[in-house]
Amino acid sequence: MKLKLSVAGLEQVKNRWAQKQKEGWTRKYLCTEASQFSKPDGNWEEISNDPAHTYYSYYADNCSLETLDHFLRGKTIQSEGFFAFCRALNIDPSKVADLDNLLQKLTQDIEPIWVGRESLQSDLLEKLRGDCRIVVITGITGIGKTALAYKLALALCQEGFPPELPIDFDGFNQREDQQSQSEAQNFISTAIDLLNRGDEPVTAKQAKNPEQLLTQLVNHLSNNRRLIWFDSMENLLQGEQQDGSNRFKDPLWRVFFQKILEAEDCQTRIVITSQDKPEDFETFSQDQYWHIQPLMGLEDQESLQLFERLFQQAEVELILHGRNLAYLKEIGKLYEGHPLAIRLISGDIIERLNGNIGTYYEENKSRFRRLREMIDEAQKANPDDYYKVNLMTKQLRKQLLEEEVERTIERLENTFKTAYLLLIYGSTYSSFEFKNAWFENLQLFSEYEEQDLDLALFTLFNRYLVETQKQLGYEPHIKQHSLIRNVAFKHLVSTQRKEGKPNHE
Repeated sequence: MKLKLSVAGLEQVKNRWAQKQKEGWTRKYLCTEASQFSKPDGNWEEISNDPAHTYYSYYADNCSLETLDHFLRGKTIQSEGFFAFCRALNIDPSKVADLDNLLQKLTQDIEPIWVGRESLQSDLLEKLRGDCRIVVITGITGIGKTALAYKLALALCQEGFPPELPIDFDGFNQREDQQSQSEAQNFISTAIDLLNRGDEPVTAKQAKNPEQLLTQLVNHLSNNRRLIWFDSMENLLQGEQQDGSNRFKDPLWRVFFQKILEAEDCQTRIVITSQDKPEDFETFSQDQYWHIQPLMGLEDQESLQLFERLFQQAEVELILHGRNLAYLKEIGKLYEGHPLAIRLISGDIIERLNGNIGTYYEENKSRFRRLREMIDEAQKANPDDYYKVNLMTKQLRKQLLEEEVERTIERLENTFKTAYLLLIYGSTYSSFEFKNAWFENLQLFSEYEEQDLDLALFTLFNRYLVETQKQLGYEPHIKQHSLIRNVAFKHLVSTQRKEGKPNHE
């Protein structure tokens, strides 16, 4: 994404630049200083002062002389360069940036970026339009389960199903929140919520009779056209050590789904997302009424298409041939077309390196070699041991994703502390919240002006560390992906320990 100076900000920058020129600063010196902020681990002063150096550029990707000219004229440039030039001039970026309607535009454009999977979406919609009452979408974290469920829900709502917010069983474990999480995952509380949403209030006496409540809910859903979306249902499951299967912790869930499938007729459709396959469904005989859909990563061409969409959204040119094409293909294969990984990597290439794919690949060449070795090692497991191979592969993919998230958050801490703090304090939210709730949460611990926080939030959007959740008929809420939130929360606990503050453990 790009930023430009406001009218008043341009005047302030011009005055500061004129002052610096009187002190002996040149345009080249300013670019060198900005490069130190953009990429602190580079020896930019040494490079720029060595006439024999063979580097193709003396400056960081976002801090060239041409970019400086655009900055000083009030034109839009990549936000990473904008921050770097402001800091080199000792100017607070939030005080000079043109933020009018910027966040509003971002939240409109940050819808899940959808590529490929058109035939899969069409197949699942046909099932839900027909006799299929329950569709379960399974796959590892960040693979796109929620985005696919969103697309299905949107299409069905446009066909007449009343819009409803998803019921999220995200099992983000915080000690202060464990009681409410346990409540949320309990079948009874969920049944009461669903009946209340359907204008069938539950009395205290009814709530104390689980069997009666279950029957009431099944009858209600059978006789009313509703679209129910259960997200992150893996948190309702419990793994069995003997065979690695996952079954419902609360047996009422199993009975509920079985009765939905056994009902003579059912007008409601249920979409479920889960990292783990609910094995209980395999015991249900009415297989024409339910379908489990494993979701894999994007195909090679779809991965490239996602890279293209992300660069286009950020208004950065992508030259997709030669080495760039080979590099992005390899990255896509290493991460098996994982959408979240591709988004985080794209955010780093776009924001920090102004779209320079070659530089990113060279920086991470040794890491990619290590990833290939780890993947090869996992695939050497006995192919006959299906459970072991699947478990190793799943754990490895999660580890690789966590490493990518960790690297992204660490870079954020080093380059934009306010955005980093907004992210880690926002990790205390286990559900979607409005922008002001995020701001007020951080302001409980330190004072920040709203424009500072607007710019920090803009940065989090740019790096794909936060996004918005939109539902038909509802205002958008800011959220973090559960994997990002888990890593950010660890940073929060560590930060509060260092500062001696009460923590959220």
